[in-house]
Amino acid sequence: MEYALQIKNLHKCIKKNKILNDISLKINSGEAMGLIGPNGAGKTSLIKCIAGLWKADSGSIEICGNNIKTDTEKALSEAGFIIEYPKLFGDMPPAENIQYLSSFYNIKLSRKDIEDTLESIGLKDFINKKIKTFSSGMYQKVCLAALIVRKPKFLILDEPTASLDPKSIIDFRNILIKIRDSYKISMLISSHNLAEVEKICDSVAILDKGVILDIKNLNNKDIKKYIIIFKNAQEANLAAKTLRGNSYKADNNIINLNITIAEFKEFISKCPFEIQDIKTGDLESEFLSVLQGGQNE
Repeated sequence: MEYALQIKNLHKCIKKNKILNDISLKINSGEAMGLIGPNGAGKTSLIKCIAGLWKADSGSIEICGNNIKTDTEKALSEAGFIIEYPKLFGDMPPAENIQYLSSFYNIKLSRKDIEDTLESIGLKDFINKKIKTFSSGMYQKVCLAALIVRKPKFLILDEPTASLDPKSIIDFRNILIKIRDSYKISMLISSHNLAEVEKICDSVAILDKGVILDIKNLNNKDIKKYIIIFKNAQEANLAAKTLRGNSYKADNNIINLNITIAEFKEFISKCPFEIQDIKTGDLESEFLSVLQGGQNE
């Protein structure tokens, strides 16, 4: 079986300090995995090793079956990265930025391909505007468009919503869900926003002090509670009718759901209306339990 990402026994030291210790994990094709942990846990260090920016001391990393050390060009051609805060040219519109960035990969993109991608993530009306006039949310959308226009098999995103306001976080989340389901792109998403990780990802790896403490499947069959908030009561009621069994009703602009995570994600991917917010705290309690040693109880 070919994995989107396979890491085996990865070690990394800096100035004799071990920052990654015996990391092993696998991400299946089409799967989205969250990477969570406190500050200094090693999340960005791990991502830099995956991206080939840092060289691991030992162990192996394969992206879509290609070893990052021995077949670097092929491995990286299968992936797209947003690490920290990408730099774009402020005086250039998004299409020109994407055209320039694609030249580093020896990829020729038509203007239509680029504009179609920008339109698919909500930037149709901003194609000819200069990047320097964009909000943080729009800026991050352009960075994402620059990745998906190349049709990668795997995306690695390091704190992609860290600088975004609540509305932009919702927009960005919905885009990630859309491209995951539409393009079947695998993802590794490092984030402190546990609620967003739970809404997007199929599994989560909990990292602390350079060690993976646990890997949890988020698509279990346990019933969980979700509070989904829409712009108005009309949209909430119409959205409720798309649920299986048509047994849910909206309370004003809110739908209260008691469903499995898999059913929840299916609803999110098919929901015909923009979701304003989703409230759930399940992953947060599990994360704190693992950090406190609860996984061994």
